[in-house]
Amino acid sequence: MSRETGPTRPATGVLRDSVEELLSTFERQRQTMTEARERLATTTVSVWSADNLVRIDANTAGIPVQVHLAPEAFKRSTPEKLGRSSTGPRPSRA
Repeated sequence: MSRETGPTRPATGVLRDSVEELLSTFERQRQTMTEARERLATTTVSVWSADNLVRIDANTAGIPVQVHLAPEAFKRSTPEKLGRSSTGPRPSRA
């Protein structure tokens, strides 16, 4: 038989409330992280080559997911130049 009398009963209730509040906060944060992870999974960024003939779409890990060539790409450039422009560094726009 359990005896909860005196000062331990209120302390236990306060502790229980604190634990419940911590668990509730943890669950909200976990849900927020799950939602952020789902948004990031579908987020992409697009970059264009300096000559605007090649566009590369990449995911948040930087992995290309699509490569687009402008319709006039092979008329205005060579395959070698297109390859260099799509893999080379792009000057920053300060």
